[in-house]
Amino acid sequence: QVVVNHRVFIMVVVLVVALAPSADRMLQDDADGMLPRDRLCLGHGHRHSRRSDVRLGALIRLQRDSMPWVRRTSPIRPCRALKKDRNFVLQAVRMSGAALRHVSDKLRKDREVVLAAVRCSSAALQFAAEELQQDKELVSIAVQLDGLVLRFASELLRKKLRSDKELVSAAVSSHGLALQYAVEELRADKRIASIAVGRHGMALEFVTEDLCRDRELVMVAVARNGAALQFAGDEFKRDREVVLAAVRSDGYALAFAAMELQHDHEVLRARMW
Repeated sequence: QVVVNHRVFIMVVVLVVALAPSADRMLQDDADGMLPRDRLCLGHGHRHSRRSDVRLGALIRLQRDSMPWVRRTSPIRPCRALKKDRNFVLQAVRMSGAALRHVSDKLRKDREVVLAAVRCSSAALQFAAEELQQDKELVSIAVQLDGLVLRFASELLRKKLRSDKELVSAAVSSHGLALQYAVEELRADKRIASIAVGRHGMALEFVTEDLCRDRELVMVAVARNGAALQFAGDEFKRDREVVLAAVRSDGYALAFAAMELQHDHEVLRARMW
């Protein structure tokens, strides 16, 4: 009887193990929820196009060989423990900067960890501790990768950086729309404005009113992105050459042209091509 019961017990255990989700799968499921499925932000900080960020689960599987205790603990605990493991976190953020959002508060204050994350994905700056969001050198590195991450700098530092000509130039060189974060004085600077609209025509929205009436600048903007015509001065919406450049870049830009040019045969032909 004892033997039979023992055999039944073994069969039940085997059945439960077979039907229960494996520790690997549970670890992976837990890790899968730790990073967004799509890239966090547009910009040049992303060196690789991924369907999803590299998940911590991949590293968890690698770590288990050197961390046998993982198999003996709750499937949830390893993730919590690894978030505090500096060496593990460094590996993770080098593979996916967005992983910084899931690490311990202590490691978000670690400059080396944050720097590694930012170099992988500039938008990781938003997950850094506030004191590191005030680090000009760190912010400068992120901005050179993607100017739009300037919005993730601390409010105090952002006010200082908005008037930093060198930094704003670097920001608009990587992403033209970063011009929106510059002070009016720099948005009135034709050289900086030219760099911005050359990178992204829609940056014309953020230049000063005087520059919106600068024909050379407007031509650069609409050639880059025809829809920028909507931000040009009214005189350019009646300018056949400017409108032609805009509709050749984007046929839908015709909607922003003066009414008389919307029925102009030459403009309509340009739109079709």
